Amino acid sequence: MKVFGRTFLAVWLACGVAVAEEWVERDYHHLLGALWQSPQPAAQAALWLNIEKWRDDYAAEEKRRAAQEAALAELYAAPPAGWPVVGNVAQAFGSIDRMGQTLEGVWLNVRPGRVVVAPMAGKVAYVGEIKGYGLALILNLMNGQHLLLAGLGQTDLLVGQSIAQGERLGFVPALDGPNTAKFYVERRQSGKTIPPLPVL
Repeated sequence: MKVFGRTFLAVWLACGVAVAEEWVERDYHHLLGALWQSPQPAAQAALWLNIEKWRDDYAAEEKRRAAQEAALAELYAAPPAGWPVVGNVAQAFGSIDRMGQTLEGVWLNVRPGRVVVAPMAGKVAYVGEIKGYGLALILNLMNGQHLLLAGLGQTDLLVGQSIAQGERLGFVPALDGPNTAKFYVERRQSGKTIPPLPVL
């Protein structure tokens, strides 16, 4: 029985259990050492249960960690060319808004925590709150156009600061609930609004 147990243990180990942290490896080998030293079948069975539980807990932790890394990578994913943020159109440019006015920009549904980037190089012309829109930026783009981005969380940008294309401007906060937030984009050329997306 003991020979069979050790043979099975060797096969099980050969299948491989990846151990990343020192404390996990220490606890694991402590269990294995106790298993080898225990002459009682009942004690061996109990130790095997502990080893199986350790393996399951470790696999669950690795799965949770991988999910967190994937979610973080998604939030930091680069938006499509000419877009400041990844999102879906909630209200299109030229549509009628809730006040009965023609919408001069576009409202996007965006996942909270999404990174916002500059779709084109330019310079910061304004940073501050706009009633009904939240924290906003106005960028003077290198092509002479002006871009309004509203619905940001905290930003460290300053008026007059030069911005490179693709540079991070801030993040979208969870103002409208845990699953979606609103983000506003408006673009002007020679004082007139033009379709805001994509910014090319």
